[in-house]
Amino acid sequence: MKNGPGNELSSHREEGQKADSVDLETAAQRFPKGDWEEAVKNNGVSMAKKKNPHIGRSLGEFIAEKRANDPEFRAEFDGLQLARKVKGLREKKKMSQLQLSALAGTKQPDIARLESGKVTPKLDFLEKVARALGGHLEVRIVEGK
Repeated sequence: MKNGPGNELSSHREEGQKADSVDLETAAQRFPKGDWEEAVKNNGVSMAKKKNPHIGRSLGEFIAEKRANDPEFRAEFDGLQLARKVKGLREKKKMSQLQLSALAGTKQPDIARLESGKVTPKLDFLEKVARALGGHLEVRIVEGK
């Protein structure tokens, strides 16, 4: 920020002196809500903090709101449900991907791809993984509304 008569927040100084005061009257006009004191401290830049609308909300509340208001988010989130379930069960049983793959009769990269949610697995593969995790696979058709 350059100092001089054209600058709203110019510093007052004698020749050879450092700038150490700011035109408080001009700052008060420019920042009328009382933010001017903070702006003066920050060289004329308002540093007023905006309230974060996500503070005080749980992750579940945030996800529910996003799913309700954003169809693209809902599709992506729901598409990853199977991947999150497999990974969660594996971690709950304190198993590595390698251990799960050995029990399921497959290779570790197959488990990694499943958990990434980037592939659409075949039902027979899911059945092997479900059994290896000590569960079973359930496929349901739910009537639409």
